[in-house]
Amino acid sequence: MNVLLTGMSHRILRFGNKRIIGKHRKQRMVINSFRWFYFFLLLPMSLGAQEVRLVTVDELHQLLSNPKKPVLVNFWATWCRPCIEEIPYLLEAHRRHPEAFDLLFVSVDFRSQQQAVRNTVKRLNMQGTLLHLIAEGDWINQIDPNWSGAIPFTLLRHNQKVAYFYDAFDSVNDVLNFVRSNL
Repeated sequence: MNVLLTGMSHRILRFGNKRIIGKHRKQRMVINSFRWFYFFLLLPMSLGAQEVRLVTVDELHQLLSNPKKPVLVNFWATWCRPCIEEIPYLLEAHRRHPEAFDLLFVSVDFRSQQQAVRNTVKRLNMQGTLLHLIAEGDWINQIDPNWSGAIPFTLLRHNQKVAYFYDAFDSVNDVLNFVRSNL
């Protein structure tokens, strides 16, 4: 991105290589101020609020340790067609009843697939807490010893109670029935 400044002479700032071309100190200060304005205000707006955070299994357990309200946690991957097909049902269920539960999506894609995860999150307009699991060791048994590792996989955590759903939801009503029956 180039920014053209006018004054006694034209000056150009290139954000990519961080080179500031300017004769006067005041020009450089204006350029730096604009750069920070762009970075902190405009860039987040262009990216939207769909940030995907990398987490370990321990960090995931910590996030789920003391939720203020029930949390519906969905494990998914970009290459899993049933996962992608059920995400709109989860989002719609949460949109209808945001007070009933928080929604947390956990991608189990390889770490090298971060961009694919971000693209899918953006394409599906996924909302809620968005995590990308850095899976190491026997992480599946740390989530649920009865889970085979097949996805989609959803769990509902409420107080100290945890309910598991080992298949894909086929409708919004399926999601809502699972939540209602386990609260």
